[in-house]
Amino acid sequence: AAEFKKRYGRELIGKNLGQFHSDFAEITPGKQSLAYKSIFCGKKTYIDLLTNDLNEVAFHCRMKGVKQDVIALTANEMFPEAIQCYYNEDKNIHIPVGTYDKDSEFSLMKLYKALYDGQEIAFDLCKSCQPCFAEKFNFSITTKTSFIRKLKF
Repeated sequence: AAEFKKRYGRELIGKNLGQFHSDFAEITPGKQSLAYKSIFCGKKTYIDLLTNDLNEVAFHCRMKGVKQDVIALTANEMFPEAIQCYYNEDKNIHIPVGTYDKDSEFSLMKLYKALYDGQEIAFDLCKSCQPCFAEKFNFSITTKTSFIRKLKF
């Protein structure tokens, strides 16, 4: 970065246009998060186990068509013996609960590993904290109680 600034007269690292920055949210403000382990299942479906200098652990994950809180709820239901995780909407990352280190077995990592191994998993999108609605042909609107999306890679 110093050589770049000397040669081109501008900063290489930052949040502005033309600068490099990490896509990962900071677990603790001011401490850069790095991916320790990742699983890529397919297009727009991946998870990164994040860690920082303080050995804190969090998860950056995406799954097209499935909301973040539904991913965590499904993982915790499918793998109750693993370390449970919840979605922190303010930080936009998943945080594990309890005592653990970066090599522990986490419910989210097990979920993505199962998808990677070809297992079909059903996600109920109505378990989200946001309600699901259905519009009828007579223009009435009802609340859905279940909306299953099955994924397999």
